[in-house]
Amino acid sequence: MKVWKTEIRAIDPVDGRIKTWGGIAVMGDTRRSAQENCRLHGHGYLKVTEYIGEFVNETEDDPLYDISTN
Repeated sequence: MKVWKTEIRAIDPVDGRIKTWGGIAVMGDTRRSAQENCRLHGHGYLKVTEYIGEFVNETEDDPLYDISTN
């Protein structure tokens, strides 16, 4: 699944000016589906901005897989 960057425009409590702040990373097959995931999970105030990369799920075949999670 694709991972997307988000941002939020909010008032800076230090100087009272509106600024753009980095948000959380969200998943979605498209920018639109990532934006919908934000809305469905209570983060509708975030704007999906750019594609980061692919999420890769760890498996037992992965040499970096932590066997303590089994």
